[in-house]
Order: sequence, then C-alpha cells, then structure tokens
Amino acid sequence: MSRFVQFHLITSYPPSNLNRDDLGRPKSAMMGGVSRLRISSQCLKRTWRQSDVVQKMLEGYVGTRTRRLGDELLQRLLDGGWETEVAARSVNIIVGAFGAVEAFSADKPQESVRMKQLAHFGPDESKAAHDFVAYRLRPEGERADEGLNKLWEQIEEAAQGSEDAEEDGKGKKGKKAKGGDLEGVLKELRTKVLKHRPSAVDIALFGRMYAAATEYNVDAAAQVAHAITVHDVAIEDDYFTAVDDLNTGEEDLGAGHIGEVGFGAGVFYLYVCVDRATLVKNLQGDEALAGQALKAMLEAAATVAPSGKQNSFGSRAAASYVLVEQGDQQPRSLSAAFLKPVKGKSKDMVAEAVERLQGLRSGFEKAYGPMAAAHKELCCAPGIEGERYVSLAELLKFVEEGA
Repeated sequence: MSRFVQFHLITSYPPSNLNRDDLGRPKSAMMGGVSRLRISSQCLKRTWRQSDVVQKMLEGYVGTRTRRLGDELLQRLLDGGWETEVAARSVNIIVGAFGAVEAFSADKPQESVRMKQLAHFGPDESKAAHDFVAYRLRPEGERADEGLNKLWEQIEEAAQGSEDAEEDGKGKKGKKAKGGDLEGVLKELRTKVLKHRPSAVDIALFGRMYAAATEYNVDAAAQVAHAITVHDVAIEDDYFTAVDDLNTGEEDLGAGHIGEVGFGAGVFYLYVCVDRATLVKNLQGDEALAGQALKAMLEAAATVAPSGKQNSFGSRAAASYVLVEQGDQQPRSLSAAFLKPVKGKSKDMVAEAVERLQGLRSGFEKAYGPMAAAHKELCCAPGIEGERYVSLAELLKFVEEGA
C-alpha cells in the first residue's frame, strides 16, 4: 500500500468572492511577481468537512469544533433539576479539562461554561462527556462506579468552594478539590472523556491541538495548500443598489440601499497531500475507514465549492481536471507550473493550465525518475480528450483501494 496520496486539481470559478479577507474582499497572494486570487486551506477544509458529501459518506465519524460543549452539558443538568449557578459552576470546571474556560460570573452563569478557544471533539468524545453528566443524574442507588462517584464528589466540592478560594503564597486564587488540587481532577476527567486517537475522520485528517492537554494532540495526516489562480487577477468592485418597493418616487427617487462588494474570477490550482500511514494510525489501524476518508475528501475537493457569497454570485463549480498520484516517493506540489502566469492567448485558460501541469510533471519524471508508483487523471478541459482520462467514480475507487 502506497504511503502518500496526492491530489492536483484545476477548477475554474466565475465572478465570485469565495473566501474573504478582513475587509470583505477576496483573499489574494503574490506569486511569480503578480497578484493571484487565493482560497485559504482553512476555508477549504471547513467546506469539505461540512459538506453533504463528507457528512453522508462518513456519517458517525465526523467531529465537532466548538466552544459550546459546555452549553449542552449545562442544559442536561438544568433539565435534571439542578439549580442554575451550581450546575454552571460544575460545568465550568468540567469544561476546563479541555482548555481555558471563561471566568465564572454569577450574573451570567450560562456564559461561564464556554471555552475561550475552539476545541475539536470526536463523536465518541462528545458522547463520553454527555455520558459523564448523565451518570450524575441517575438515582443515587444506580451510581455504582466508585471512580466516577469520587470524581463527581471532587468536582462538586471544587464548585462549592470556588467563591471562597484562598490565596496561595503568590497572591493568586485557585479552586481546590477535595483530596487534592483541581488539576488532578481535570487530568482524571480527561482520561474519562478524551481519546488519544478519536474516531473522527476530520481530526485524523486535519489534526487538532489542545494547549491544556498536549498529550491528546493529533498530528494531521493531510496537508492542504492554499488554492491560487494560475494567472494574474485584478480584484474588481461591484457597486450595487437596492430599490425600496414601497417608494413611489413622489418625494425621493434615490435607492433604498447602496453597497459595494469585491469579486474576482479565476482558474485555481489546488494541491493536497495525505500521508495514508498517518491516517491509518490516527484511525486506530482501520484501513477501510481510511480508504473511505480519502474517497470523501477527494469527492468533496472535486465537487464542492466554498459557500462565500454564493447567493450573490452563484459561483459553484466542479474541477475541470484532477490528477491523483500514489506512491512512497517524496511528495511535491506542481505549483511551479504557474510561476509564469497563464495567459490563455492561443487556447482556453483551463486547457493551457492542464498542459502546463502535465508538462511540469513530465519534467520532474525525466529529472528525478518516477515521482509516484501509479496515477490516474480526470479531465473535462475543452479540447483535451483521450483514453487516459477516467471518471470520478474510477478515481474514488483508485484512492480507496490504494496502489
């Protein structure tokens, strides 16, 4: 089974604003001395993991990135009859096991259970957190796990004592748990909820980081480049107005609203590399699930567009060209094919981009020898035909089975 799987995609988007910067304009980058449109890897990864393709193909194996797990846990305690402040103080401590939590406020207890940073949980971890809270809501006679009973006793002790916390020798206040400091409680709680290798495929692919519990970090199996246009692009501005339907024009002939939005059109190159060995390791050795993950990722990359400003531009697109390579050789991007901007003077820009990419790949092969054990290509570029090109279904089968 080949270690590395590489995707190279050429996709043409009409006028759009798929991924905005802090000013609301399309993101850009300088490459080859000219300005290009850019779609960030963060945007692409979220687009894929939230897509119907991934959600359906990997149902039950997609995680959740959130600051609000505590909201759900708090609601369970409230539904179980707990008083709001006591419940919120307890959940504030529980959520602190996963990362820095907001300071507790008696005036806004329900906002005091949120983490300061996003945390990525696998479905098994979210279930474990809910099960931990559900255990405490059982009748006392049904709570027979001494370890969980002690842990809950320490959490409630710390929650009750949080208002009366004493200053330590350095003048700092800290909550204390019965039988030890709070950090010991949090460490024990992590062992009940977090997994070193969660079942979530998106965590296995894209990794996660817990600053408060680095032993639960997961190294990403996938490397996703920022997509860039193969040609130079000037970002344009769309000046628009909206008309007030009830304005008869008798007093005011002006527009009801005036606005401006940036946009650009372009042919994008995207590169993705997945270390299949790391992916299988992250998925606890489940090679079948790893194959399904690669299928879902490739189909999403080829067919799902970012959602930015779609209602304004209707800029959905599928890839015109997809090259998939598998092998143990050192991976490499083919972005150097576009250092000199594509001009499309003699032929369609997509067709010229495909030829440029194929030409650089052939050049690498001549210079360095085979750069992959096997590869397959899908191509819908105008004017480029041949028996070498396969369908998306064949590409998906290729990555699932490996080479």
